[in-house]
Amino acid sequence: MIYFYLKGFDTMRRLLGCLAAAVCIALVSAAGADEPTKYDLKYKFAPGETIRSRVTHTSDVHTTIKNTHEKATSKAESEKVWRVTAVSPTDEATFEYSVDYVAMRGKVGDYAEVVYDSRKDVVPPDVYKGVAKTVKTPIAEITLDARGRVVKREVKLQNAPANVSGGSVTLPMPNEPIAVGHSWYDDFKIPVKVDGAAGAKIDRQIKARQKYKLESVTDGIARISVVTQVLDPALPAAIEVQLVQRILNGELRFDIAKGRIVSQSMKVDGSVIDFHGAGSLMKCKMEIVEELVSAAVETAKKDERTEKK
Repeated sequence: MIYFYLKGFDTMRRLLGCLAAAVCIALVSAAGADEPTKYDLKYKFAPGETIRSRVTHTSDVHTTIKNTHEKATSKAESEKVWRVTAVSPTDEATFEYSVDYVAMRGKVGDYAEVVYDSRKDVVPPDVYKGVAKTVKTPIAEITLDARGRVVKREVKLQNAPANVSGGSVTLPMPNEPIAVGHSWYDDFKIPVKVDGAAGAKIDRQIKARQKYKLESVTDGIARISVVTQVLDPALPAAIEVQLVQRILNGELRFDIAKGRIVSQSMKVDGSVIDFHGAGSLMKCKMEIVEELVSAAVETAKKDERTEKK
């Protein structure tokens, strides 16, 4: 009788041990299942690679000053080119920044529309002469780390675009792998002009911040939202009117495996009152759309064509 009792007790003990182990395994499995997938967002470049992106910029600006109304509209399309000249062992990429073509049109008030296309117009209109000088000319040589931060910059052309001569040239990525829903930030400064003594204009730097958030990942494409905030409080309207076109909000799509932005869309929709006397008003709507056209080692393709001839 005692034997069967002990035997039953031993069997029960083993059964309870198995159940406890099963519970532990289930808890560990559940914990692992709850752990979100993390993604390492890094740029990837190859020596000799040429990356081409088509950029479309549209704007619609309405101003009212002393009961005088004026409307200005513009549209510009260009092809941005990054020619990668070197990639270091630490994945820092050096590339030459240039623009392959520009096609622009603009209209102010009742004046005739001004049109320029560098692909077919030999002589640019006066208003676009400065832009025409940037076409098919090295604008800058830039070195980026794998997270998209500028390591070195050498501007080769005067009056280079603001995003080339200073600040970020692409979206800075977080230093660590992140899960969907994670946010990160990039602080920067926006240059403006303010009134000084005797009517002179003085440079001032306004503090701003961009907030990025990984919204989703679908088929290896990360969707990232962008929100821009001005950090300096209580700015006068004369400064706000200079900032309104820099307050960009939107989203971009990033190919995680290839390590590059495939598209992005940024918008501005803002207004400023009393920037030039009581009752003055400026309304601005703007959109910048960028899409990847191609990314390849173009020199290799040229050599292949030469050999076929």
